[in-house]
Amino acid sequence: MFDVMQKIFLAGLGLMTLPTEKAKAIVETLIAQGQLSQEEGKRVSDLLRDKVPAGARDWEAWFGEAVARAVGGLHLATTEDLRQVRERLEALEARLGALEAARPPAKAAGG
Repeated sequence: MFDVMQKIFLAGLGLMTLPTEKAKAIVETLIAQGQLSQEEGKRVSDLLRDKVPAGARDWEAWFGEAVARAVGGLHLATTEDLRQVRERLEALEARLGALEAARPPAKAAGG
């Protein structure tokens, strides 16, 4: 989960949308300005080098796939799962309605 949060943070900074060389230049500028330490700058550069596929043109697709992989591990219900549950519920409600309609009326107590 931390990895996904890191990617979201970097996406927010816009580093993932830039060519790698331009992103490295920004990191170097931040280091020179004292906004990042050398170690932090190295970690960001390493992350960009290791995590962003070389020549990635469509970072949105790459990012979407990374998030889908992370969320996929949570085993959440899909739209198809919910559609199937809805169909089963509607079928059960129809059967229950038919059974209730076919059931004779209850006799009053004491009479």
